[in-house]
Amino acid sequence: MNTFDINKIWDSGADKARSHFDSVKDNVEKLARKKSDNILHKVKRKLIIELIATIIFIVLVGVGIYHFSEKIVYPYTLSVLVALFLSVRLFVKLFRDINRVKEKSVVASLEKTIIIIRYYIRQSKILVYVLTPVGFLVGFLSRVIVDGIDFTTHNLLVLGGVLLVVGVPSVIGIIWLANKKYYKIMYEKHLDELESVLANLKNDLKDKND
Repeated sequence: MNTFDINKIWDSGADKARSHFDSVKDNVEKLARKKSDNILHKVKRKLIIELIATIIFIVLVGVGIYHFSEKIVYPYTLSVLVALFLSVRLFVKLFRDINRVKEKSVVASLEKTIIIIRYYIRQSKILVYVLTPVGFLVGFLSRVIVDGIDFTTHNLLVLGGVLLVVGVPSVIGIIWLANKKYYKIMYEKHLDELESVLANLKNDLKDKND
């Protein structure tokens, strides 16, 4: 976004400064709105791609599970439907809330949009925290039931060991990757861009008479 050296303008006289400030204000806001719209377009596009990719992945995994064992399909389907419902509800809320931002002030519009996207990221991370261990546990128990393992003391100890050695690190690793890599690449970097646009806009529009 273009910046303007307002300090030099103010030094040349208050009246001239005010006149020039008014003349460039609209251009500054137009540039900020255009840049923020481009960023939001990227966010929406990634959301749609993510949703489509998730549905395709779910269907492919479901088909594979069905061919492996029909018994696992039912708990898998139930778990997926719950997770998909919660995720889609977040998607819809984000799109709806962003489209409802109709503030004439670019600053106010950006502030509201940033709050909305930050809320979406936070809620999505909570879903990852909850659904990852639940999903792993459902898959693990489903496999145990299919294999017909007897719940003896020895087998329970072995299963508990597998959960601790394999399950816990896997769940922690997935959650770490989601928080530190996935959301950063997909959404947080665009949130940072919007916050940068807002900060620059506020600085450019700051009244030097104060």
